[in-house]
Amino acid sequence: MLLFVCILGLFSATSAAVVPKPCCAKHQMTAELVQITGSYTNGTPATVEAAIKIQYDYDTKMIKLEQTDGTTIIQDFNQTQQYTISGKSCRKDKIPTDLQLQPPCVPSNATYRGRRTIGDDVTYDVDTWFIADTPWGNITVSVMAHDCTPVMQGTSTNENNVVSQTTVFYHNVQFPTLAATTFQVPQPCPGH
Repeated sequence: MLLFVCILGLFSATSAAVVPKPCCAKHQMTAELVQITGSYTNGTPATVEAAIKIQYDYDTKMIKLEQTDGTTIIQDFNQTQQYTISGKSCRKDKIPTDLQLQPPCVPSNATYRGRRTIGDDVTYDVDTWFIADTPWGNITVSVMAHDCTPVMQGTSTNENNVVSQTTVFYHNVQFPTLAATTFQVPQPCPGH
Protein backbone atom coordinates (compact mmCIF):
# COMPACT_ATOMS: atom_id res chain seq x y z
CA MET A 1 0.00 0.00 0.00
CA LEU A 2 2.84 2.39 0.84
CA LEU A 3 4.43 1.73 -2.57
CA PHE A 4 1.13 2.61 -4.30
CA VAL A 5 0.88 5.90 -2.34
CA CYS A 6 4.49 6.79 -3.24
CA ILE A 7 3.92 6.07 -6.93
CA LEU A 8 0.66 8.04 -6.86
CA GLY A 9 2.45 10.95 -5.17
CA LEU A 10 5.21 10.87 -7.78
CA PHE A 11 2.64 10.87 -10.59
CA SER A 12 0.79 13.81 -9.02
CA ALA A 13 4.01 15.81 -8.66
CA THR A 14 4.93 15.08 -12.27
CA SER A 15 1.48 16.09 -13.52
CA ALA A 16 1.51 19.31 -11.51
CA ALA A 17 4.92 20.24 -12.92
CA VAL A 18 3.55 20.06 -16.48
CA VAL A 19 1.29 23.10 -15.97
CA PRO A 20 3.39 26.17 -16.79
CA LYS A 21 3.03 29.49 -15.03
CA PRO A 22 1.19 32.24 -16.93
CA CYS A 23 3.64 34.22 -19.04
CA CYS A 24 4.17 37.68 -20.53
CA ALA A 25 5.22 38.65 -24.04
CA LYS A 26 7.34 41.73 -24.67
CA HIS A 27 5.57 45.05 -24.22
CA GLN A 28 6.12 46.32 -27.79
CA MET A 29 5.04 44.30 -30.79
CA THR A 30 4.22 44.48 -34.48
CA ALA A 31 2.30 41.77 -36.30
CA GLU A 32 0.06 41.01 -39.23
CA LEU A 33 -3.33 39.82 -38.03
CA VAL A 34 -6.09 37.89 -39.71
CA GLN A 35 -9.30 38.53 -37.78
CA ILE A 36 -12.46 36.52 -38.41
CA THR A 37 -15.67 37.45 -36.61
CA GLY A 38 -18.84 35.41 -36.71
CA SER A 39 -21.96 36.84 -35.13
CA TYR A 40 -25.58 35.89 -34.67
CA THR A 41 -27.98 38.81 -34.21
CA ASN A 42 -31.70 38.20 -33.71
CA GLY A 43 -31.54 35.02 -35.78
CA THR A 44 -29.33 36.44 -38.54
CA PRO A 45 -25.78 35.08 -38.95
CA ALA A 46 -22.92 37.19 -40.33
CA THR A 47 -19.16 36.86 -40.81
CA VAL A 48 -16.47 39.47 -41.34
CA GLU A 49 -12.82 38.82 -42.18
CA ALA A 50 -10.13 41.48 -41.96
CA ALA A 51 -6.37 41.65 -42.47
CA ILE A 52 -4.79 44.16 -40.12
CA LYS A 53 -1.26 45.34 -39.36
CA ILE A 54 -0.89 46.11 -35.65
CA GLN A 55 1.68 48.14 -33.77
CA TYR A 56 1.22 47.68 -30.02
CA ASP A 57 2.97 49.44 -27.12
CA TYR A 58 1.77 48.46 -23.68
CA ASP A 59 4.11 50.89 -21.88
CA THR A 60 2.62 53.94 -23.62
CA LYS A 61 -0.88 52.35 -23.76
CA MET A 62 -1.15 52.88 -27.54
CA ILE A 63 -2.22 50.74 -30.52
CA LYS A 64 -2.10 51.51 -34.23
CA LEU A 65 -4.17 49.34 -36.58
CA GLU A 66 -3.71 49.62 -40.35
CA GLN A 67 -6.45 47.95 -42.37
CA THR A 68 -6.16 46.83 -45.99
CA ASP A 69 -8.79 49.36 -47.11
CA GLY A 70 -6.43 52.21 -46.12
CA THR A 71 -8.16 52.99 -42.83
CA THR A 72 -5.86 53.56 -39.85
CA ILE A 73 -7.08 53.44 -36.26
CA ILE A 74 -4.98 54.83 -33.42
CA GLN A 75 -6.14 54.00 -29.91
CA ASP A 76 -4.78 56.06 -27.01
CA PHE A 77 -5.79 54.38 -23.77
CA ASN A 78 -4.16 57.14 -21.67
CA GLN A 79 -6.57 59.72 -23.08
CA THR A 80 -9.33 57.14 -23.76
CA GLN A 81 -9.50 58.34 -27.37
CA GLN A 82 -9.69 56.53 -30.68
CA TYR A 83 -8.79 58.23 -33.95
CA THR A 84 -10.05 56.74 -37.21
CA ILE A 85 -8.19 58.07 -40.25
CA SER A 86 -9.53 57.30 -43.72
CA GLY A 87 -8.18 59.25 -46.67
CA LYS A 88 -8.16 62.91 -45.64
CA SER A 89 -10.81 62.50 -42.95
CA CYS A 90 -10.18 61.90 -39.27
CA ARG A 91 -12.79 61.05 -36.65
CA LYS A 92 -12.27 61.12 -32.90
CA ASP A 93 -14.28 58.80 -30.61
CA LYS A 94 -14.19 58.08 -26.89
CA ILE A 95 -12.94 54.66 -25.76
CA PRO A 96 -15.19 53.40 -22.92
CA THR A 97 -13.36 54.02 -19.63
CA ASP A 98 -13.98 50.44 -18.46
CA LEU A 99 -12.12 49.09 -21.50
CA GLN A 100 -8.38 49.01 -20.87
CA LEU A 101 -5.56 48.08 -23.22
CA GLN A 102 -5.25 44.31 -23.15
CA PRO A 103 -1.99 43.46 -21.37
CA PRO A 104 0.71 41.30 -23.02
CA CYS A 105 0.44 38.77 -20.18
CA VAL A 106 -1.62 35.69 -19.55
CA PRO A 107 -3.31 36.66 -16.26
CA SER A 108 -2.74 34.66 -13.08
CA ASN A 109 -6.43 33.62 -12.97
CA ALA A 110 -6.25 31.98 -16.44
CA THR A 111 -7.11 28.29 -16.74
CA TYR A 112 -4.48 26.20 -18.51
CA ARG A 113 -5.96 24.20 -21.42
CA GLY A 114 -2.86 22.30 -22.48
CA ARG A 115 0.22 22.22 -24.66
CA ARG A 116 0.24 21.30 -28.35
CA THR A 117 2.75 21.67 -31.16
CA ILE A 118 2.70 23.50 -34.46
CA GLY A 119 4.99 22.81 -37.38
CA ASP A 120 6.21 19.75 -39.24
CA ASP A 121 9.98 19.42 -39.71
CA VAL A 122 10.51 22.07 -37.03
CA THR A 123 7.93 22.05 -34.26
CA TYR A 124 7.14 24.59 -31.56
CA ASP A 125 5.28 24.08 -28.33
CA VAL A 126 2.16 26.22 -27.92
CA ASP A 127 0.33 26.69 -24.61
CA THR A 128 -3.39 27.48 -24.56
CA TRP A 129 -5.15 29.37 -21.77
CA PHE A 130 -8.76 30.35 -21.05
CA ILE A 131 -9.66 33.62 -19.31
CA ALA A 132 -13.32 34.06 -18.28
CA ASP A 133 -15.31 37.26 -17.84
CA THR A 134 -12.82 39.84 -19.08
CA PRO A 135 -14.02 43.30 -20.24
CA TRP A 136 -13.56 41.97 -23.80
CA GLY A 137 -15.49 38.72 -23.22
CA ASN A 138 -14.33 35.16 -22.59
CA ILE A 139 -10.89 34.71 -24.13
CA THR A 140 -8.92 31.68 -25.27
CA VAL A 141 -5.32 32.50 -26.13
CA SER A 142 -2.52 30.34 -27.53
CA VAL A 143 1.08 31.47 -27.06
CA MET A 144 4.52 30.10 -27.87
CA ALA A 145 5.64 28.16 -24.79
CA HIS A 146 9.24 29.44 -24.87
CA ASP A 147 8.58 33.21 -25.01
CA CYS A 148 4.80 33.85 -24.83
CA THR A 149 4.57 35.18 -28.41
CA PRO A 150 0.86 35.23 -29.33
CA VAL A 151 -0.25 32.70 -31.95
CA MET A 152 -4.06 32.87 -31.76
CA GLN A 153 -6.74 34.52 -29.68
CA GLY A 154 -10.45 33.74 -29.61
CA THR A 155 -12.97 36.02 -27.91
CA SER A 156 -16.61 35.13 -27.37
CA THR A 157 -19.35 37.49 -26.21
CA ASN A 158 -23.10 37.38 -25.71
CA GLU A 159 -24.56 40.87 -25.21
CA ASN A 160 -27.70 42.71 -26.33
CA ASN A 161 -29.05 39.73 -28.33
CA VAL A 162 -25.76 39.44 -30.24
CA VAL A 163 -23.63 36.31 -29.89
CA SER A 164 -20.19 36.70 -31.45
CA GLN A 165 -16.91 34.85 -31.77
CA THR A 166 -13.79 36.65 -32.97
CA THR A 167 -10.65 34.69 -33.78
CA VAL A 168 -7.36 36.48 -34.41
CA PHE A 169 -4.35 34.73 -35.97
CA TYR A 170 -0.94 36.39 -35.45
CA HIS A 171 1.60 36.29 -38.31
CA ASN A 172 5.09 37.80 -38.71
CA VAL A 173 5.23 38.81 -35.05
CA GLN A 174 8.23 40.98 -34.18
CA PHE A 175 9.33 42.84 -31.07
CA PRO A 176 11.02 46.07 -32.24
CA THR A 177 11.45 49.28 -30.28
CA LEU A 178 8.60 51.50 -31.51
CA ALA A 179 9.19 55.23 -31.90
CA ALA A 180 6.68 57.64 -30.34
CA THR A 181 5.95 58.97 -33.85
CA THR A 182 4.43 55.57 -34.70
CA PHE A 183 1.26 56.65 -32.90
CA GLN A 184 1.19 60.28 -34.05
CA VAL A 185 -2.29 61.42 -35.09
CA PRO A 186 -2.23 63.38 -38.36
CA GLN A 187 -3.47 66.97 -38.37
CA PRO A 188 -6.09 68.19 -38.64
CA CYS A 189 -8.10 65.82 -36.50
CA PRO A 190 -11.02 67.17 -34.44
CA GLY A 191 -10.09 67.82 -30.84
CA HIS A 192 -6.48 66.79 -31.19
